[in-house]
Amino acid sequence: MGVIERKYPSGKRSYGIQWFDEQGERQREFNRAWTTKALAKAAHDEILERQRQGVATRPDLTVADLFREWHDNHVKVNCSPA
Repeated sequence: MGVIERKYPSGKRSYGIQWFDEQGERQREFNRAWTTKALAKAAHDEILERQRQGVATRPDLTVADLFREWHDNHVKVNCSPA
């Protein structure tokens, strides 16, 4: 897992995270709210911490599910309804 950077021809950059799911396949997520590497790293660290706590090892909850749950909670708390 790690923080990844996407560069656009316009010079704009966006950040995301990548991880390997339980089947060993690479997964990637980008989020427009992650305008800096530090914001993407914070999301990455939160998911890693939940894995360390054993939350991601439950068969009914994959790492991708954890990311979606985190993202949904983040949007509800940090984004305006507009």
